[in-house]
Amino acid sequence: ELIDFTQEEVEHINSYYKEAGLFNKKRKKYFRRHYCNSFFEALNFLIFGRNDRSTIVDLGVGMGTQGILMSIFGARVIGLDLDGVALSIASKRKIFYEKIIGKKIDFKIMKVNCFDVNYKDFNGIDGLYSMFAFNMMQPSKSLIDKISLGFSDDFRLAIIDGNNKSILSRILPSRKRDVWSPQEFELALKEKNMTIESHQGKVSFPPILWRIGISILRPIDYILNLFWIFPVS
Repeated sequence: ELIDFTQEEVEHINSYYKEAGLFNKKRKKYFRRHYCNSFFEALNFLIFGRNDRSTIVDLGVGMGTQGILMSIFGARVIGLDLDGVALSIASKRKIFYEKIIGKKIDFKIMKVNCFDVNYKDFNGIDGLYSMFAFNMMQPSKSLIDKISLGFSDDFRLAIIDGNNKSILSRILPSRKRDVWSPQEFELALKEKNMTIESHQGKVSFPPILWRIGISILRPIDYILNLFWIFPVS
């Protein structure tokens, strides 16, 4: 059964995945190494191994790929975004996957500016997830301050975003961002009395090199990721 997307929604999907390079088969190993591994680590940290069902806020939920998967695994997910077309796609995908798995999922989406949300209304946020969206929501400190008002006692945060200290961002003007550096991000979280469970660079080799093979590059990539000048995220 196919999802009945509008033409505008189809164009939106194609544009997003084409820009990200996800239609390029030559980038398959790169995405497996980067996005798949990173998301699995976030999923494991935010949801698995916790006693109660977690309430997760997905900042910049977009078309709902990660948010829907987290809810399928039992989380209560609240997705925030301003892109109405993307949220329409996410809503239709939710219904589609509910049919696939044969049950309802707790996946709620809100078209709203993340700075306009009263996070206390969510009755205790157990986790915050954001993939390549947090840095777009400025100023970061004000956002963290607002979200922290809704933290539960066992709040966990998992953010995957660009690294403005990488050599790539220094060479390519298009990659430069006036956002927190990894060190500034860590300091800001510690000021909120948060413990850094893991803070690491993700993927230092460009997509073309991953075609050689993940097993060959993985150990070298791991070492390069220890130094913030190399990883792109």
